[in-house]
Amino acid sequence: MKNNFKKLNIAIIGAGKVGSSFAFELNARGFKIKYLIDENIKNLKKICSALKIKFYDTYVDRNIIQDSQIIIIAVQDSRIPALLKNFRGIDLRNKFIFHTSGYFHSKMFKKLKVNRRFIGSFHPLQTFSNVSFSNQFLLRNIYFGIEGGTQLRELLIYLSKNLKSKYIIIKTDDKSLYHFACVFASNFLVSYLNILNGILKSTSIKPVKDIKIFYPIIERTISNIKDNGLAESLTGPFARADLEVIKGHTRSLRKELNHLIPIYKLFGREAIILAKNKNLKVSKDLKILSKFVNDLK
Repeated sequence: MKNNFKKLNIAIIGAGKVGSSFAFELNARGFKIKYLIDENIKNLKKICSALKIKFYDTYVDRNIIQDSQIIIIAVQDSRIPALLKNFRGIDLRNKFIFHTSGYFHSKMFKKLKVNRRFIGSFHPLQTFSNVSFSNQFLLRNIYFGIEGGTQLRELLIYLSKNLKSKYIIIKTDDKSLYHFACVFASNFLVSYLNILNGILKSTSIKPVKDIKIFYPIIERTISNIKDNGLAESLTGPFARADLEVIKGHTRSLRKELNHLIPIYKLFGREAIILAKNKNLKVSKDLKILSKFVNDLK
């Protein structure tokens, strides 16, 4: 079957940030993107022109669905339930159908006439900020979260490898926490950096007052984690169990940014856990530090 995957007609529903990336990258890897569907006709025409796709539409046409062997649903999560109503009454049992949502799972298709082995979800662990009008290679060297039936899994593993990426297999019941982990990794990282920006702006530091001054230390920390793991990459006062420095931090926060005390407490606890795994020499000091951090209010 694997040898035939590239011969199957593919319909991508949703040519936004995610769907457009799939269209360009699958096309570049030799897959047959026959149909592209999106409400934004201006973007749709531009993408189809670049990919030389002849068949496109602004709505889900029954004939398109019937002529496609692989159907990729790449619309926003909130729009999936309403979209699937267009599939009711169509025999989909011989078709691969999957969506790219990180949150929703294969049970989304339970009201349709499908084969359970051919349905599921294929979520790219990537952030997409813009619609692609050329191949940005955003699906290369990443991980995909695969959930669903056995036959679909075979296809999605094949897609992952063709896109030069890796994959993880997710159980249906784990999708929600998996998606929260993705939000924590990307969306909350932006929030974290916004907090960092706020801390910097509360000072009188000159001449540069922008989070770009932290980019080198952030990039080096990530590099250290890749090379050495989490615990070994922890440095600073928590790794040393330097209680006086941490007391100084909390005094400054209470004076200038009291609302950040709960965040300091939360991340401080995690840092102490990592420090315990790293440095047995300061284990007694870490116990004292742990009590201080837990008592913060």
